[in-house]
Amino acid sequence: MQVSWIIKSPEEIWDKCRELVKRHRRRFLQSNSRPCPWNCTKAVLSSKHEVTGCRGCGSRNPEFCKNTGLFSPLFTKEELVHQFKEKLKDPQVLLQEYRDLVVFFWCLNIFDMKTLDEGKISNMEKGLNGKEKS
Repeated sequence: MQVSWIIKSPEEIWDKCRELVKRHRRRFLQSNSRPCPWNCTKAVLSSKHEVTGCRGCGSRNPEFCKNTGLFSPLFTKEELVHQFKEKLKDPQVLLQEYRDLVVFFWCLNIFDMKTLDEGKISNMEKGLNGKEKS
């Protein structure tokens, strides 16, 4: 049985990497902006700084908002985008949460175990901003 290997061009790898980053960013934004006490400024915190409910809607469940009209988000969309970009610049976070991106970054010579080329990641982010706004 003969296996044929097709080597992808760096441009094709960049495109796939951008798509994957967009997907992760979209999920991060959805997760951190959905109406629930975890994401609300009116959250009730325990002595251990854990969310136990919400003063706004009266929810006792940190995952569920009883009245989304009373929801007040912790962060704006721009702040969340900035947080996501900062996560992409941290090698430890990449290795723990975004291993699939690490593979692309390694193929593109952006990432090794000790360093991360933040300049190339910033260029990729600029490319994302120019193509899609989400």
